[in-house]
Amino acid sequence: MAQTESPLSERVGENYRWLLTSTERNHIGQLFNAAPSTIPTRGNVLTREREMCKHCGKHSGLDDFVHNALSLQIHSADFMLEILRNGPDKESPGHELRCSGCGEMFDGLFQWAGYSWR
Repeated sequence: MAQTESPLSERVGENYRWLLTSTERNHIGQLFNAAPSTIPTRGNVLTREREMCKHCGKHSGLDDFVHNALSLQIHSADFMLEILRNGPDKESPGHELRCSGCGEMFDGLFQWAGYSWR
C-alpha cells in the first residue's frame, strides 16, 4: 500500500523530511528548558512517514524522539539538540517510539535516513 504524505512531512527521494510544527518546536523547547527559537525548524529526514497515535491522535514527531531519549536517559539534551541541528553523524538504529502525548507505542521502528543532509 502506498504511503501518503502528511502536511507535517515532505518526500525526499525514498525518505521523508519531518517538518517541525510550532507545537512540536515548543514542546521540544520545554523538554530542553530552552527557548523554541533555539530549536531548528527544517526538521530531519527519516525512512518513514509520520504515524498518527491510535490513542490520542498526535502525529509521531521529533518531540517524541526527544521525550523518549530524555525520559529513558538514553541521550543527553546536548546530544539530542545536535541531532536536531545536523542529523546523525553515523548510521542510527531503528527506534521504538512512544507517543509523548499519551504514552502509547507507535507501530514499527523509526529510523533516520542513511545519508547526510548537512
